[in-house]
Amino acid sequence: MQALKEGGENHTRRQRIEGVFTLSYKPVKGLEVKAVGAGRVINSQSKNWRRQYGKYGPNGLNSMGAGQSGPNRLTQSTDNTRYITVQLTADYNLKIKRHNLHILAGWSAENNSYESLTGERTDIIGNELPALVMGSTDQWSNSASETEWALLSGFGRINYNLDERYLFEANIRMDGSSRFSKKHRWGYFPSFSGAWRISEEAFMKGQHIVTNLKLRASWGQLGNQNGLGLYDHIAKYNISGYYPFANELGQWAKVNSLPSEDRTWETVEMTNIGIDLGFLNNRLTAEAELFWKHTKDMLVSIEIPSMIGITVPTGNYGELKVHGWNIAIGWNDRIGNLNYSARFSLSDQKDKLTNYGKEFNGFSSGVGVYTEGYSLGAIFGYKTDGYFKTQEEVDNYPVFRKGITAPGDVKYIDLDNDGKISAPNDIAYLGSTNPRYVFGLNLSADWNGIDVSALFQGVGKRDYYLSSEVMAPFRDTWGNFSYTLHNDYWTPDNTNAALPRPYAGTSHNYQISDHWLQNAAYIRLKNLQIGYTLPSRIMRKAGIDRLRIYFSGDNLLEYSKLQSDFDPELSNINGYMYPMLRSYSFGINLTF
Repeated sequence: MQALKEGGENHTRRQRIEGVFTLSYKPVKGLEVKAVGAGRVINSQSKNWRRQYGKYGPNGLNSMGAGQSGPNRLTQSTDNTRYITVQLTADYNLKIKRHNLHILAGWSAENNSYESLTGERTDIIGNELPALVMGSTDQWSNSASETEWALLSGFGRINYNLDERYLFEANIRMDGSSRFSKKHRWGYFPSFSGAWRISEEAFMKGQHIVTNLKLRASWGQLGNQNGLGLYDHIAKYNISGYYPFANELGQWAKVNSLPSEDRTWETVEMTNIGIDLGFLNNRLTAEAELFWKHTKDMLVSIEIPSMIGITVPTGNYGELKVHGWNIAIGWNDRIGNLNYSARFSLSDQKDKLTNYGKEFNGFSSGVGVYTEGYSLGAIFGYKTDGYFKTQEEVDNYPVFRKGITAPGDVKYIDLDNDGKISAPNDIAYLGSTNPRYVFGLNLSADWNGIDVSALFQGVGKRDYYLSSEVMAPFRDTWGNFSYTLHNDYWTPDNTNAALPRPYAGTSHNYQISDHWLQNAAYIRLKNLQIGYTLPSRIMRKAGIDRLRIYFSGDNLLEYSKLQSDFDPELSNINGYMYPMLRSYSFGINLTF
């Protein structure tokens, strides 16, 4: 129970029951049949009680409820969730001389159901006994919801290798989801992979330089249904509102969005080519990989005339292509009592929306605007040329809003030279929020009980778009933000300021433009740990197996060009920026 201020109480009771079972049977050598099941039941009941209480104001006694004006109020609700999953598999292993074969096949099923019921009444008799039955029926209310989804999958896999040198694997998945109509419910997704361990060949024996040399390649498909609601393939009616009918008020129902039975699974196709290397008894290791990702039948929205008066369903019109690479190199060695290791990794990828299912009619300003031919994280907006310096310059140059623009305001570039600043002709591609050249460096060492480890990470290229609350204090609708950046605004004596002149309007200076674009590349000491493990011969005398004392710190330092020391790791999805968060901890690991 959590007591609320001024006469309110909130009681919540939650029950969670989980269970798992496993059955296994081996009818013949190498074959195992297994059934695995799990279930989860969550029941929640809550009671929210707002007592009526009295407050004296300038006009005398006011009767109010806690957190609201009006009489006392009681709200009760129950929520029930039930999840069940079952998996049945047959696993067979066979080895004949140099040949190794592994076959797996099975089915899995998932089902999730949810129910909720809520009731509310006001004017509860008395002020100390919260019970729905004691409330008024004049303005009582209740609501309920019920959802269910299910997923049925069949799968199979074959692994084969010859002398651990030639490796091959083939997979097939069949997935059926309740989110699709019956005619498009099933998706079929194969995958294949192979590898050649060259270091196991006879001609590689006898040398001590190359310990591991392996070539590998793979191709496969997987299905995605995350872009769909639970019941998008059937008509859903919302019952709300009343209309006069035969001297009465009758409820009416409407369909907010059109259903579609033609949508099917998104198909994510992946292709990889890689090489793994090990030298000097694997003290030196290296990995390199190229990959291509092709998402077909993406669920995207299409443009329709507004006169239709209803939301149209998404369709499998989109296509996204991604290509990239990653490399890693590591060293692991020992010198006397000193063990040390280092590993560096670097990766990069680029994505392009090659088909969006609609005709291109010019750029639309925004962050993460889906536009054919560009990245999903693309930023579109106006290009700028600093600030207006004089009133004469304002009078003789196209401005976003005549009569308001003045010296110290953002100067947008008229890209199409038509004498005005307008979309879409003056909108341009500005950058992407997607990170490029992501890298990491792991360092570790231990010597006579002393251990040190450090993790550096960073991004070589990334664009960040400042949010409205960061742009100017006048746009802080919550009143919770205070940045030193706000002190650096344009004045006749400070013409190279980060912010334009103070102005409460939200139109002209705060259009999406490259003026608010930031370089979010960074390098950071993500984690540092220093520890000391006391000698075991001393600890055993005290009946202790192991005692380690350590210090750990997160986000201890970084280098970034972001203004006002903002955290460069944060997502640009919501547009907000937050200051650095650092943590320090000391601890003891004790084992008896």
